[in-house]
Order: sequence, then C-alpha cells, then structure tokens
Amino acid sequence: MNKDLLNTLLASLLILAIGLLSGYSLGYYRGAQSRFPEIQTVADINPGVATLKLDGVANGKLKGQVEGREIRVVVAPQDIRTFAAGSSFEIPVNATISSAPVASEIPADAQFVASKRGKLYYSVLDPRANEIASQNRVYFKSAEEAEKAGFRKPSSQP
Repeated sequence: MNKDLLNTLLASLLILAIGLLSGYSLGYYRGAQSRFPEIQTVADINPGVATLKLDGVANGKLKGQVEGREIRVVVAPQDIRTFAAGSSFEIPVNATISSAPVASEIPADAQFVASKRGKLYYSVLDPRANEIASQNRVYFKSAEEAEKAGFRKPSSQP
C-alpha cells in the first residue's frame, strides 16, 4: 500500500475519532447541564367537582384533603363517610374502599333502598340495590322505616 494513502487513512480515522469523542463529550456535558422544566401546579380546572387529593400513607392510614365540594366515600359495608370540602381525611389502609355507582344520589342519612315497583328493601351497599333504576328508588333511614312502608328484607344476603 502507498505510504501517502496509509497516512491519509490514518489521518482520516484520527479526525473521525476526535470528532466522535468531542461530539459525545459535548453532548454529555450539555445533557448534564440542561434542566428539565419545573413541574408547576395549576388552578383547578373543574372547581366545584369533588376531588380527593391523596397525601400518602402514614401510621396505617390513607391521608389527604377534600377539595371542590362535599364527598361521600364507602369504606366498608356499614361505614359510609362524608367529608366536607376543605377538610382533611384519614382512612385506615386495611379498610375496604369501594364506591357504589349511585353513591352521589344517595341521601346523606339513607341506609336502605327499595324499588317503587318491588317488595324488597336492600342496604344501599348491597349490589342488588345498584340494579334499581334511579327513578324508582325510595330511600329509608332504617330497616324499620322500610318495613313500615310495606317493604320486606330479602331472604338471602348477597
């Protein structure tokens, strides 16, 4: 091979290696120096919508705040909690948290529901209560109140 050709190839490889090394170093330096945009909170885009802001878990309790408006949370079958807007809350982590699809329609003091077209009443947490059309629902504060209105307890539990 020609000596000049060999020198040209070595010079080209050296220039290429220096270019790659410089480009990598410059890119690494710029990446290390650049900052990501700071995450900012924005105003609530849906004021008036009940919002649970979770702060985390401490001492076995789920903690947070309620914003927007009052909210009801079904924690366990006989544990329906109401939290006022602007208040903080604590719910034991081991509690079963669920939300019935009709929870927003249930009056605050209601524990039982029946259908205007039926003969049975159910706990508002009973899955069968969710099958009652909203326009046919009748709510009661107690089982006694439901029975006085002519409804009876179902023979089987869900």
